[in-house]
Amino acid sequence: MRREARPLAGTLLALACVAGAGPVAGGEAGLRNGDFAAWADGAPAAWRVEVGATSGNGPASRVAPVEGGGLALGGDAATGTWRLVAQTVPVEVGGVYRLRFEARAEGLRKEQGQFGSAYVGLVTRADGRLSMPTLRAEMTFRATWAPCEALARATTTELDVAAFLSMSGRLEIRDARVEEIAPEGAFDALVAHVGRTYPFFAERGVNWPAHAAPFRTRAVAAAGDAAAFAAVLGEMLAGLKDVHVWIDRPGTPRVVPWAPKVETGFDAKATWARLTAPQQVAKVAIRGRFGGDIGYVAIGALPAPGAPDAAPLEHAFLASHDGVRGLVVDLRPCGGGDETTALKLAAGLARHVGVYARRRFRSGPAPDDFGPWVDAILRPVRGGEGPPPFAGPVVVILGPACGSSGEGLAQMLEVLPNVTTVGRPTRGASGNPAPIPLPGGIDVWTSRWQDQRANGEPLEGKGVVPQVLVEATDPGDPALDKALEILRGTLAKDTPPK
Repeated sequence: MRREARPLAGTLLALACVAGAGPVAGGEAGLRNGDFAAWADGAPAAWRVEVGATSGNGPASRVAPVEGGGLALGGDAATGTWRLVAQTVPVEVGGVYRLRFEARAEGLRKEQGQFGSAYVGLVTRADGRLSMPTLRAEMTFRATWAPCEALARATTTELDVAAFLSMSGRLEIRDARVEEIAPEGAFDALVAHVGRTYPFFAERGVNWPAHAAPFRTRAVAAAGDAAAFAAVLGEMLAGLKDVHVWIDRPGTPRVVPWAPKVETGFDAKATWARLTAPQQVAKVAIRGRFGGDIGYVAIGALPAPGAPDAAPLEHAFLASHDGVRGLVVDLRPCGGGDETTALKLAAGLARHVGVYARRRFRSGPAPDDFGPWVDAILRPVRGGEGPPPFAGPVVVILGPACGSSGEGLAQMLEVLPNVTTVGRPTRGASGNPAPIPLPGGIDVWTSRWQDQRANGEPLEGKGVVPQVLVEATDPGDPALDKALEILRGTLAKDTPPK
């Protein structure tokens, strides 16, 4: 039996901003005190006020009503205890829930010792604590009231609606409600969420409402058939021409609506044959040497921390510059993975803290509503936690198959003073995709952020442009040849005459 979208009864508090949401057919009265009109003992009725984090011995953060209705969270440099406002709500396992609300923020800034969090969202509670990997939230807010939303799939019989601030400033929330998304409403929910969060409509030249409208009739008709519904979504999403857009459905192959072919310019077998003592590193890299004084490592993927291939890759990367005078890092086959792992690798070469990229997220309903640019920081390995950073010359080889978090690693390395980049521009596709859950077990992944290189150049569609351009038109591997030429020339200059 199909279920209609309905507001959840009980203590459902959702932090999702919503624009123009009309009444939901069927169901009971909605989220308790979602307008924050009722207060008792300094807290909104039906909500819990808990300690979310501590950063010192100062006073607790402020929890107060907003004139005209709403909840305000506030703190400053003196705040030592950061309070979280939450409700636990009963849900159906496998159901998809949408938290909608309006929010605005004033003067948000992270000061020394603060955690820098500001979010409203849906999250699972485990063993009495919020399970942060399950958090689906709005985290970028405007100075004026704006609609927001968060979608989550329930994996247990309860979800928490949580609002939290752990930085200086003020975050205000009003008109919160939670709805369950029925299959018939899945298309509209997806279109609304993509319209609210996707960052590249201008770059793609897409008028999203006009683009999506012709697909609605077929999508709604297919809502009871997950395969047919996903097929219609694939047609629609192909128009974004974004490699960070895809559809996952349990037990079926991933649907990638737009996947142009790119050649890596990297020949693993040919490179292996040229190396001294080549080694395969799990399934993600190869390493070896050119002669006795130049190390080499080619990285094909960046596994997440804790994954089986992550530790071998980190060890191999450190070993690749152990006992050598120069190093080649080949990122041409690196199509992506986890940027946390990239940071661990790059930290082994960094000697100073530095900005390697800037990112921003959508913060309002209009396609050009964006939050501030936020610096992405590369920090060197702390003393005593590993070997000293490699001080010799490094050449990084880039190419058009290097994308996503592979480009993140390229951005980290290009800002290091002992690094020269050669080859061709990377793919120009960062995106930082995240899933949008829909009924029927469907997850639609889309890009979420805009990315800039440290020099202010946009990454999307342009990539990391190497300092030394080498077109792959000659026989053999001219990019690798150029990398070795640069390293040998540098090392020859640094070698004192006998």
